[in-house]
Formats: sequence, structure tokens, C-alpha cells
Amino acid sequence: MYEQQIARGMALLDERRPGWREEIDPGSLDLEDDSMCVLGQLYGVDDFIDGLDAVGLSMYQPIEHGFDIGNDDLPELYAVLTAEWRQALTQPAGGGDG
Repeated sequence: MYEQQIARGMALLDERRPGWREEIDPGSLDLEDDSMCVLGQLYGVDDFIDGLDAVGLSMYQPIEHGFDIGNDDLPELYAVLTAEWRQALTQPAGGGDG
């Protein structure tokens, strides 16, 4: 569902923060929680906008990079996004074209 967006987000992180994968704890990853989402874990922020700033994205770009779903009223979609990030993190860097 979010594979293309996550791939864009991963490519951005590969460019901006090489080695970032080793800094993510997939077990505590939660895309609905600003401090436990991908950007929160990497940059130690508890405000999503601060995380976007850290990677050079505007507040209008997180959806296209798989960092947000754009609707806080749909927690079930955050669960799907989190599960898909976890799955993507199990793939080798630069691989996982599936």
C-alpha cells in the first residue's frame, strides 16, 4: 500500500543520513508517535515538523516519503504504515524491490 512512498523516504534517508538503518529500533517503531516514528528515532525529536526540517522536507511532503498518512483520524492506517516500514527495514539496503 505504501511501498513506493517508503522507498522514497528510505532513499532520502540514505542520501541525508548514511547508516540510518542501524539507528532504528523496529520493535518500538510507531509512525503515529512523533518521538517513535522514523524521524523521531533518528533525530531525537518529539515534534514531527522538527523531524521534517532535519531531512529538508516541507510540511507538505511527508506523505510522499512514507513518513505520514495525512489523516490523524485513521489510526489503522498508521498501523499499516508502521508494519510496512518494519517490513522494508528487513530488506537489504538498496534492495527489497518487491
